[in-house]
Amino acid sequence: MSGVEGVPDHAEIQAALSRVLDSDELRTSPTLRKILRFVVCEELEGRGGKLKAFSIALDALGKAETFDPQTDPSVRVGVGRLRSALQLYYLNSGRLDRVEISVPKGSYRPSFSRREVSNAGLDQHETDETKPTSSKLGHKRLFAAIILGLALCIIGAWVFLPALFRFEARDTVMRASNTIKVRVQENAHTPSNETEKRETFQFLRGIRSALLRNDTLSIILPEQPPEEGAPERSNSDEEQPDYSVVGIVQDAPTYRRVSVELINGHTNELVWARTHQLRKNAASERVVAQVVRELSMQILGASISTLQGRDPETLSAAQLFVLANWVPGPAKNSLKWEQERVTLARLAIKKDAAFGPAYSVLADKLAYLSSVDGPSDTPEARQEAQAHWQKALELAPGDANVLFNVAQSQWHSGMVKDAIRSMKRVLELDPNHGLARGLLIVIPYTCTVAPDDILQDAIAFDESLGPDNPIRWVTLTWLGWLHLNRGEFELALDAEKRAAQIFQIPYTVMRHAVILNKLGRPAEAAKLIKSQRKNWPNIDPAHFSNVTMPRLCTDFPGGHVMLDYYDDLKRSLEP
Repeated sequence: MSGVEGVPDHAEIQAALSRVLDSDELRTSPTLRKILRFVVCEELEGRGGKLKAFSIALDALGKAETFDPQTDPSVRVGVGRLRSALQLYYLNSGRLDRVEISVPKGSYRPSFSRREVSNAGLDQHETDETKPTSSKLGHKRLFAAIILGLALCIIGAWVFLPALFRFEARDTVMRASNTIKVRVQENAHTPSNETEKRETFQFLRGIRSALLRNDTLSIILPEQPPEEGAPERSNSDEEQPDYSVVGIVQDAPTYRRVSVELINGHTNELVWARTHQLRKNAASERVVAQVVRELSMQILGASISTLQGRDPETLSAAQLFVLANWVPGPAKNSLKWEQERVTLARLAIKKDAAFGPAYSVLADKLAYLSSVDGPSDTPEARQEAQAHWQKALELAPGDANVLFNVAQSQWHSGMVKDAIRSMKRVLELDPNHGLARGLLIVIPYTCTVAPDDILQDAIAFDESLGPDNPIRWVTLTWLGWLHLNRGEFELALDAEKRAAQIFQIPYTVMRHAVILNKLGRPAEAAKLIKSQRKNWPNIDPAHFSNVTMPRLCTDFPGGHVMLDYYDDLKRSLEP
């Protein structure tokens, strides 16, 4: 057996690097090769201590200086895959290498060490002077090498490969294989001139960059061109997207037409489409933001519809998280449906106790049910909700979807100021988060009068959404809420009626009833509440008057006005 004393010198490390780069495990992955070459060279040049995701992104992968490792996981994912590729290399192609290169977990800095390996089969790395001269001895050593190789493969398959699978899944937060894979590409209609080509490229790059901020999505980025000498990738090697986002910018004499479509990557069916007509000098950034606000929700809703009906036990923690989220369209207005979301979130935690998003959606559901359903409102449920959102923040502080669920949980719990802070953080992480942007306008006025400019901002945001945008009912019902706070009962009723045509939940039903009661129509209010009892058996004006609204309104100046509205409804409907 060869010795393992001493640290490999630069020449040995360079030789080891060349062997790894030329191996079957890395030869067809230009991205992993670039990362490995960069981190090794930086370490050899004495700059290993400065290796960060940002430097790898800019200097190895050629990303822009706007790269944010908190919102773009490509470096973290790439290094995770590199770790697994290196471990597989030393189990297979490099099992007889005397020098090992690794990237320890929790660091981007490479490590170099000598390995204890059999001398048998090392003739490919040895000089002529050290090769065995006896053919008989050579055959024995070759036989020993084969036996050793088989043993290593068997041991590796039994001991290491399951660990590698778990490691890779955790390092990528299950993004690569278990979240929603999306590819952004040009429309089948080729741009007709250089201007269209350039503007289409910029538009799609903006869509891709915006979607990268959503940790629930795994964006299939275009591969870097293969390095010289590397074999071409075949189409069969490409990742299969769950959804493709295709788009084009078409030029006309006085305007530009921007079209985008969402296509199911497995069935090739059109899921959603939107076309915007812009003035020539209009800023495309606003269109990108407008498209992405709706596109993200459409992708999530379509994914939930696809996952529904599957055995939850067969789903990953990330898939269960997607299924547990509330999205207009697939969502159902019922206590049973919400309780099923709680079960799905608990199962996600059981499958992966370190998956932060699952804790966030469970916190949201528990706090929501405590607010709108009397029997669900227990001290244990409220304490559990808070413990879960705190755990979610510990595990995934940079995930905008986690922060959004935390903000929702805080708001339902009456922690409105905390919810506002969390919602602001959502927009720092993902400026195109549509629900967060809309809610941040209105939730500071949950139980107080919104000034005219805030009301106009809320109306403008609602009007900026497409008529079939699934979050439209949220903006409409909040307009009803703002008008109610201002004593504008007819305007409030109109907004609530329009919202009810899209979706309803206990909050909106009870507010609709309050408005009807203030307009002197208590019988209609009673009928509306009664109609919801098949979905929400425990829906009760008294719970909203005694618990829900005091929890939300007590700390607001003038909050007593809203409390009086709900108290009036309770008294009007008492037997």
